[in-house]
Amino acid sequence: MIEPSTWDEIQRKLPGGSLVSCTITRHAPYGAFARISEVPFDGLIQITDFKDEGRMMADEFPAIGSTLTAVVLGFKEAGHQIWLGVKPSQIGSVDQARMAIEERKLVSVGLRVGPDGNFEFFGLVEVNASLKEGAQVVRIESGEAIMTKVEETDDKVRLRLGGFSVHVLLEARAGRIGELE
Repeated sequence: MIEPSTWDEIQRKLPGGSLVSCTITRHAPYGAFARISEVPFDGLIQITDFKDEGRMMADEFPAIGSTLTAVVLGFKEAGHQIWLGVKPSQIGSVDQARMAIEERKLVSVGLRVGPDGNFEFFGLVEVNASLKEGAQVVRIESGEAIMTKVEETDDKVRLRLGGFSVHVLLEARAGRIGELE
């Protein structure tokens, strides 16, 4: 699962449209607060983001402790809240949303200098195997630059680019549920 530690990381790791599993932690007249696993910021499902039709009343909120599948609608800078929605039109059926969460995985792919001084790739075999099984690339995100220290002289440290990585988000196609592990 995602282990973001800062607000900016959360916004990169959970872009709008991401499906998350969340647990209701408290109710307010305007919505329900939820905890997203391994995310240190509150999620908020506003009262207008529960039903497609009709009016939602506070006494209809899911019970505290209930686990729901929600979609990330956006981010509220004030108070660092993640805006969530659970309307059927926002996430489809709960079963489809759960399957979509289970069908995704993030793989780091890149190039680095190996112990012998030659370049070596990492992550490509895993991505290629998943693609052969029918997965598709959802998005590619920037990763990290891998720096290596070359020498220290005159209180200066020289660094050299020792490699780089990108993150590839893969998703299984319909009919391939559970094959990406």
